[in-house]
Amino acid sequence: MDINDILKRPEFKSLDNFLNKEMKKTAGNDLITEMKEVFEESINVIDWFYTSNIALGGSRPYDYCKDKKRDEVKNILGRIEYEVYS
Repeated sequence: MDINDILKRPEFKSLDNFLNKEMKKTAGNDLITEMKEVFEESINVIDWFYTSNIALGGSRPYDYCKDKKRDEVKNILGRIEYEVYS
């Protein structure tokens, strides 16, 4: 069972709503649009946004956006989109 299966369950609908609202508040519409273009499915966006990322020193993209470091998250997305892994 992955996060998508969990969030589809009725008892977790409020969690799904919360995660989406928090992502919109911290990342903003333009960054969410970019994440959707890179990951193609909304659930992949949520999963990536709230999971620690080695390219961000083990922090989550969510943490960077909360700290107003959205440009660094955009940079990572660009590297993922163009398959530049370093």
